[in-house]
Amino acid sequence: MSEQTYSLLRVLSETSEEHAKTIKRLGTLLKRLSKDIANDNLQLKVMSYIKRLRLLRSRIRRALDANPDINSVDNVSRENIATLSEYMILVGFTLERDMLNTALRLARKGARILEAHLNDITKDVDEVNDLSNRLERLISNFRDFR
Repeated sequence: MSEQTYSLLRVLSETSEEHAKTIKRLGTLLKRLSKDIANDNLQLKVMSYIKRLRLLRSRIRRALDANPDINSVDNVSRENIATLSEYMILVGFTLERDMLNTALRLARKGARILEAHLNDITKDVDEVNDLSNRLERLISNFRDFR
């Protein structure tokens, strides 16, 4: 049995819930910021949640970098990895991409603190796309195994 694969399962399980909470709070902050774009305090809070998302993505990336073999674990674990991966692709990363794009729009409209991090936020969008693609390939391998 693959320790890396069970580690991936654990990471996906732990991060998906925290990711959902972080996205929800970030969405609320971005709505507030869109009504008061010059509010530095809100911008700093938005950046702190974007940084939390980076940490969560980092955990997922490290688990994927360990090259887990999804076919080396039992069927239930494989199904759980596939389900959590699909959730992150279809819901989690889609919402995150939307939030990051909203932050980019606000940065371009004059949110000066966000504007100072424009390149980093753009890289975040690219990383979300990359992780989504990596999870899709992992699920694809799983489907091929079935």
